[in-house]
Amino acid sequence: MTAATEAVRIKLGNVLYLTDFSPTSDSALRYVRALAEKFEAKILVAHVIESPGYRFVPPEGWAVVENAAEDAARRQLEALHAQLAGIPHETVLRRGEVWQEATHLVEDLDVQLIVVGTHGRTGLRRFLMGSVAEEIFRRAHCPVLTVGPGVLKDGQVPRTARIVVATDFGSASMEAIPCTLMLAELQDARVSLLHVIKSPSPERNPEQLRSEAEDKLRASITQQQKSRIAEAVVRFGDPAEEICRYARENKADLLVLGLRSAEYRLAFATHVSRATAHAVVCSAPCPVLALMR
Repeated sequence: MTAATEAVRIKLGNVLYLTDFSPTSDSALRYVRALAEKFEAKILVAHVIESPGYRFVPPEGWAVVENAAEDAARRQLEALHAQLAGIPHETVLRRGEVWQEATHLVEDLDVQLIVVGTHGRTGLRRFLMGSVAEEIFRRAHCPVLTVGPGVLKDGQVPRTARIVVATDFGSASMEAIPCTLMLAELQDARVSLLHVIKSPSPERNPEQLRSEAEDKLRASITQQQKSRIAEAVVRFGDPAEEICRYARENKADLLVLGLRSAEYRLAFATHVSRATAHAVVCSAPCPVLALMR
């Protein structure tokens, strides 16, 4: 029996799908469906209504605005309910701050994975829900799958045949490697290991640095895991740009990052800054799975 066949028997549990009903959320939904069907997961479709801005609304109109927002959200959740017919799911409508409500849902409903769409922007509105979704990504204690715009064209079926895991040799990103290889076994996929050297010191020979990094990449896998490795690659340049460029050149289906969640800092353990991690998520040509440590 193949690994791909065995994977069908594995249950993922509860997947929290956060939506703002945008086109990017629609794109993420197709990945949620694929996960639910392959790993027998239950989808928790959640939308959080935040307090609207009342700058141009007189106090006597606040209730009208809130009721209208709730009615619109319920209609859109009903439409998603119809789209997910035949797949175990439930819809959740909450009021409050998105990251707080998402945290409550993760804890109360034993969520194993959060899926969210991204607009692919940088700056103040990095994620589909702006800085609020950034909080979710930073504070999550479970894996987060982000799906950017243009990742999936209409009519395409999500697949995971080629996975890229980027590591800086810090503890968080190194721990992502065996997790990625396990996922590859379940998906019958091949894995590329990638390390980016940002700026070699003048005292070090670049080729020596490359050789040392390649040795570290090879040392991170066992003999049994080698059959899943497509290649181990070392590149020089800006980490975010090179990670995304490599994923694009090799038509990656999934990019995996190991991130630290300690002190609520979204970052790799060493040279990849918080801004760089955001840039990868926003610019990646494929979904990005962030594994929190």
